[in-house]
Amino acid sequence: MEATRFHKEFYKIKGIGKGAYETVFSCMHKLDGQAYAVKIVKFNRHYDQDKVLREVKALAKCNHSNVVRYFNAWIEWIVVQSSDEDEDDDKEGDDDGASSKSLDAMLFIQMEHCHQNLDNLLEQSTITEGTALKYFQGMVKGLDHIYGKKIIHGDLSRKNIFIDANKVIKVADFGLAKLLGNSATAIKSGSSGTKSYLAPEAEKGAPIDQKVDIYSLGILFLELLGSFTTMSERAHAINNLREMRVLPESISKYEDYILQLVAFSPEERPSTKEILTWPIWADVSSSEAENDDRVPIRIGDDHQAADDDMPGLENADDDMPELEDADDDMHHARFGRC
Repeated sequence: MEATRFHKEFYKIKGIGKGAYETVFSCMHKLDGQAYAVKIVKFNRHYDQDKVLREVKALAKCNHSNVVRYFNAWIEWIVVQSSDEDEDDDKEGDDDGASSKSLDAMLFIQMEHCHQNLDNLLEQSTITEGTALKYFQGMVKGLDHIYGKKIIHGDLSRKNIFIDANKVIKVADFGLAKLLGNSATAIKSGSSGTKSYLAPEAEKGAPIDQKVDIYSLGILFLELLGSFTTMSERAHAINNLREMRVLPESISKYEDYILQLVAFSPEERPSTKEILTWPIWADVSSSEAENDDRVPIRIGDDHQAADDDMPGLENADDDMPELEDADDDMHHARFGRC
């Protein structure tokens, strides 16, 4: 039995995110000792493989301080322990709930490790107006870069905006990204994305262009400035903006800007380049950024430590199916040797 490339090259620290077919781990590279986020996506008959690879292609096109950095991606065939209830409904037998093994392709995406996401930050504390503007400007600059690469993000939300240890905003999670052709400006859409941030045209399943992300930016700008203390207060403010175009009195100063961003018609929303010319950026100053006592993740210096010695490892596999190393000859399948 041969160890997988992932287990050979990384120490798993802990799980930091989970979706229906994917898990993200905080890891340390055994050779360079640096922290990375490694996203593991399961390829199977229930999941669109082209969609998964689209995320890698989108990340690989980007190189900007306000976009999460992509390092590497690879595919491995791995034996996965699963229960019979995960198998086809037409598979019958007396061993209901018994475990079984299957050979699955896993996509591994190695990315920049970030301190936290915007959702965590806003749940833990309020931020100053200056910091809100600084963070919003970072989002706009990141989007402007990906638009230059002919990419539609498609799922901007506070959970997909990250902040590194230096408090730099990073646009992340390109799982629903769309790649435009050389001459295309719009693309067919389903109503995918996070509902509170979804533009009207995306909700209807109409063709979308990059202005779909501008609408989401408007919701994010509201959240940054709103200083909401409860989830219900936040939800109420977002609903008022989406349905009645009404903003809290406390941020009326920015009403014209936010209403432009969430205009019903995509044509009426500003481009990222237009947003970057707004006069509000004169108020952005690094001296206004809040003091943040939270400590960024620290990785130990012992590069030779065994997996069992790494902090949090005992819980790291809880969010992933139990993996066993596949035989070497299994790595020859469809995607080639890893």
